[in-house]
Amino acid sequence: KSYKITNSAAIDLSYKRLEVGKNFLNKKRYKLDLISRSNAQYLPFKDNSFNLVFTNYCLEQAPNIIDEILLELIRISNKYIILIEPSFEYGSDFSKNKILIKDYPILTEKLFKHKNCEIIYRAPMPLSKYINRSEVVILKKNLTDKNIKTKKINLVCPITKENLIKKGTYFHAKKNKIKYPIKKGMPLLANFDAIYYK
Repeated sequence: KSYKITNSAAIDLSYKRLEVGKNFLNKKRYKLDLISRSNAQYLPFKDNSFNLVFTNYCLEQAPNIIDEILLELIRISNKYIILIEPSFEYGSDFSKNKILIKDYPILTEKLFKHKNCEIIYRAPMPLSKYINRSEVVILKKNLTDKNIKTKKINLVCPITKENLIKKGTYFHAKKNKIKYPIKKGMPLLANFDAIYYK
């Protein structure tokens, strides 16, 4: 069975990585609705924007803010969150030591407790090397009446969560007088891209 993907977006903290990704997608003639520089700790999307939110080795890079990132991923999801990260549980002794030395987060049940979600699947990645094992964790968001999926991608200020309005080469959060530049068609919506004006 095939599914039509709507409201697709890709983000990264690195503008250069986004350029490489955008060029790759253009060569493959695949189009995303949005490619944006964004910080996973301050995502620029309304609540419940996507049925599926997927990260690949994101949490390992940010052990000190893992709770904030998880809460943001869950906030913007309407159904599922998929995480692929280095695995302590399924790794070799070498892999476990590497995780401890590098201070990568260890994905325990406790980490996901009280975060409005539940683990519905967890397993080692089938194609990863045993000495450097990764795992996939699939979370399901606990649904409420407020989990209404939006029909299009609605951008919000990553700092204030105010709706953003596109005007010229900027996205504006008018009430809080913050704007974010658009560079080569890609909005720069990381919290550090904010330009305050009077």
